[in-house]
Amino acid sequence: MKKLLKKFEHIFKTSWLSSVLSIFLFLYYTTLDIWGDEWDWIALNKEAHGNFYKFLIVATVISVLFKAYYDYMSDKNKKENELVLQRFIGLIRSIVTTKKNRFYEKATRLKTESRRVNFFQEITHPQDQIKFIMNQLSGFFEFWGVNRNQLAVTILSSVAKDGSDNENWRFILKLDHQRSHTSANTLMKGDSLARKAIDNGVPIFLADLNEGIFQQVFLQSERSQESNNIGSIYCKPVTIKIQDVTYRYVFSVVSYGTYLCQPTDIIEANQMSMILDEIGDRVELELYLLAMKQHKSKS
Repeated sequence: MKKLLKKFEHIFKTSWLSSVLSIFLFLYYTTLDIWGDEWDWIALNKEAHGNFYKFLIVATVISVLFKAYYDYMSDKNKKENELVLQRFIGLIRSIVTTKKNRFYEKATRLKTESRRVNFFQEITHPQDQIKFIMNQLSGFFEFWGVNRNQLAVTILSSVAKDGSDNENWRFILKLDHQRSHTSANTLMKGDSLARKAIDNGVPIFLADLNEGIFQQVFLQSERSQESNNIGSIYCKPVTIKIQDVTYRYVFSVVSYGTYLCQPTDIIEANQMSMILDEIGDRVELELYLLAMKQHKSKS
């Protein structure tokens, strides 16, 4: 039904259709009322003109009702988009504020006698920041209509030295620690979106998991099959090489049993992709810091 309404939106949403029909209906009624008994082409075809007049009434009423419906939905969507924008700005602001407050507290609580301080070690806590981002993202999607138990947010990681072909992937962060996940190595060795993202080096968003299955870029799991593969997925790859070691990460957001946006709405899908890219960029920054901390600890 929604697809059908969307198909005719560009026709009924315009003002000219209902206006033209209304004007034509008025002129036609006036013609029938004033000259109906005098003009033969009307008087001799009263039944046909009566039926045509009824048709004009129905067409005019339908066009006016549809115009009112599309105007209402347009206003409703505008208000919803404004609310989403406000929530998204609040999400970004909370991420920045938390990091800023941690920096400030660490700096102001340093003891006077401590002259030699490793500021990088003191203020940089990327895993804590990523956990915070994950929880804030979950709250944002709850407002969107996606329950926390329908959302999986994870970070995959692999560390390898130059010349090493041994890719050992593991989950280093998960929003839901109670839920079992497909093995990290199974994901990265199969036809998964995470694998495609890390190979191509670009973030990918699929509004519909079934589309990913059709394209052979989504690896079905027990959880996705439980929800009939209804859902959406986003993967952002992060790769950084420090000296002779390459650190690879994949930040993933997956919904199960519900979509992150209307799969058939290209505009909405692009908007969701943009929102996730913004979040992904902030996660990427923290992953760079995490890689540097990991590398420093091994040096």
